[in-house]
Amino acid sequence: MVRLQRLRFAVPISFPTVGLSLLAFGATPLLAATQPQEPASPRRSGQTADQDFYRAYYLEHEKGDLDAAMELYRSAVRSGSLTPEQREEIESHLRACAEELATGDLAQLVPGDSIVYFELNEPGDQLQSLLNQLGLLQGTDRAGDIAVSPHLLEGILGLKGAAIALTRIDPSAGMPGGVVVLHPGDMGAVRGLIETALPAGGQSVEPIAGHPTFLVEGMVHVTMGRRLIVAGTERQLIEDVLRRVDGDRSDSLAASDSARAALAGHGDDLFFFCANAEPVMPLIETALGVLGGQSREAALAIQLLDPDSLRTLSGGVGVRDGNLSLDLGLTLEEGHRNLAFNLLRMPHVSESTFEMIPSGVAGFMATSLNEKNPGGTGVTDSEGRPVVTIMDLGREVFGNLVDVALFVLPSMSEGPGGMPVPDAAIAMSVNDPERSQAIWRLALGLAQGASGENGQMQARTNRIGSREVERFQIEGIDVFLYRHDDRLVISPSLAAIEAAVQAAEGRNIKTDALFAGLAGTALHDRTSVAGISMGRVAKIARQVMPERELREVGPYLDLLNEASIVATTRHSDTEWRWSSKIAGLPNVGPLVSDLVHAEMGRGGAGRTRPEWSPQGASEAIEFRAASGAEARSTGGGHQLALAPASGAPSSGTTMGHFEALLAEGNVEAASALVPVLAKDFTGHPQKANQFVWDLISTESGEALAPALLPIIEEAVEASQGTSWFILDTLAHVQFAAGDVQGAIQTERKAVQVARDHDDPRGREAEAALARFVKLAKKELLR
Repeated sequence: MVRLQRLRFAVPISFPTVGLSLLAFGATPLLAATQPQEPASPRRSGQTADQDFYRAYYLEHEKGDLDAAMELYRSAVRSGSLTPEQREEIESHLRACAEELATGDLAQLVPGDSIVYFELNEPGDQLQSLLNQLGLLQGTDRAGDIAVSPHLLEGILGLKGAAIALTRIDPSAGMPGGVVVLHPGDMGAVRGLIETALPAGGQSVEPIAGHPTFLVEGMVHVTMGRRLIVAGTERQLIEDVLRRVDGDRSDSLAASDSARAALAGHGDDLFFFCANAEPVMPLIETALGVLGGQSREAALAIQLLDPDSLRTLSGGVGVRDGNLSLDLGLTLEEGHRNLAFNLLRMPHVSESTFEMIPSGVAGFMATSLNEKNPGGTGVTDSEGRPVVTIMDLGREVFGNLVDVALFVLPSMSEGPGGMPVPDAAIAMSVNDPERSQAIWRLALGLAQGASGENGQMQARTNRIGSREVERFQIEGIDVFLYRHDDRLVISPSLAAIEAAVQAAEGRNIKTDALFAGLAGTALHDRTSVAGISMGRVAKIARQVMPERELREVGPYLDLLNEASIVATTRHSDTEWRWSSKIAGLPNVGPLVSDLVHAEMGRGGAGRTRPEWSPQGASEAIEFRAASGAEARSTGGGHQLALAPASGAPSSGTTMGHFEALLAEGNVEAASALVPVLAKDFTGHPQKANQFVWDLISTESGEALAPALLPIIEEAVEASQGTSWFILDTLAHVQFAAGDVQGAIQTERKAVQVARDHDDPRGREAEAALARFVKLAKKELLR
């Protein structure tokens, strides 16, 4: 007869691997099936306890199903055949599971009268996610980049969380009172270090709930739980934490009426804080009473702000789905009399507000001023048309306007004298559209007449399809007024009005892939909303920035193409909360790597181009064309200082010699070193482009041009002619070398590539092409 020897578990995790547990668990029923059926016996009962233990251990450590594991552990404990050692071990696992479950919300473990609460939640995982999104986490394909190694993060990836709760702040008592709860998670080294240091630096005292406890420097108790490490300035604080672990959490911060609203939804935050004013309100009231008695202004402020009603101030930072979120909230007690809080309160933004904002906007802001209340009020004429009175001006703001939205498109229109005019507009939904239209028509007409339009107040009419748009001209600038149902749109840009017309027809922000998620239930209680597409804002910047600045910041703007920021506010009768989300975080890894490499003198990718002086180069070409002289091989005192931010190396014997030769004016000898320096850029067209540009845009550039030409030609070939920047650099080198016709042909290619990529910076290439053509004509006349 085959008998299975029951496995013992006398110490925590006494068997070497989970695999052994599973093997025993799987073999037990198979072997048992080969035995004759016998009446139940104590031995078979003990065998069932073994099975429960092994299954529970597997669920706890491999599946993370702690609830199911605890149920099986309890089943094993109920067995009547366990030895005291086995029972102690199972109860230890039960305790560990209870502590693990309790750490799902550390606010459930700290006192309800905590004054200030700080929480850190899985910092390793969230930090890794953030660094990966930013391109700063090192991978196998980025061995040469400056990035954080995942191995460096392994030291904190296992940290489950930590919480600090201050329960006493008394300056006269010295150190504040409170409790710290730490869950090292998988960081065995941290726990081991604490376990090693406590006996050496602390005094062993009576255990708390059976856990080893130490007194450090006579002030702080530290208790080592199965999973948690709890430290407190008072022994009772630790006892209360362990009691809450067992399930009695009625006096925890999470169960506190004053902090419940602030704690809602904070579980995913990387960092969270909550200041609870209720425990210290007597101190606050005493201080305010003294302050109010000393100053009438302070007494008035106290009456207006009603500080006694303050309950919590909270905030958090989190990383969710690759997005960075930030929140800040303020809560007051029911029935408060905070006048400032009430004055700033607005109605909730309606979903129809978003139907006024076109799809594809660079940015927008929307808020609600009044509740929807259809039906006109005020004076009308005999035909029922609204007559604008002085009272209507106040009524428009304080009663008629419902929602207001400001939006900006990623484009610019041309105003008087070529002045750029932003494609922006203000859209409004109103209760009485006819009266609002009459008020704005009057206001714009008065402004038009006063600006010199021969006193003419009548608007002109433009048409967008079948829709009429009123046009006023104020100081030479057109201002358009458009009405659609109960909405009015005012803008100095006809393009913005056209976009508003399309929004009314359905192409609004609710269909915008970037902002579509804003509409619906997510905003049912928001009082204001704002959104920015950084990539679309960058398009506006490229249209208005000077070429020199654009060269410097262009690479940074490119990083923001997918980034967006959305911020909302929620204002109820007792709560104000500001929430924001930054999505599409840029991949800054390559840029950071380039900057660090450049700073360290190893040469970066060269993402900035110093200012090009076309006037100086043009004069040099004109001089050569007039005199027939060849390009100068030496110059008098030409100097070049390659900044660390350039793509070229700024250290090393060869570079130092090269710069010294240029400083001496020995350009011919310096030119001989250019191919040696260029070896560092083989296979890196962007770096080679930066290196060449740094040199060609100096006084020595013309003399260095023959040596630089093969380098930039190789860069063009490596980039397959897809970069207008590199083509533009080649054209300037050809121009400096005397090949004006070649420069013109290359610059035309650069212009075309920029147009194909819809890059507004291509205007820079167009300007260079115009200069080259102009100089070619002059040379031909000579």
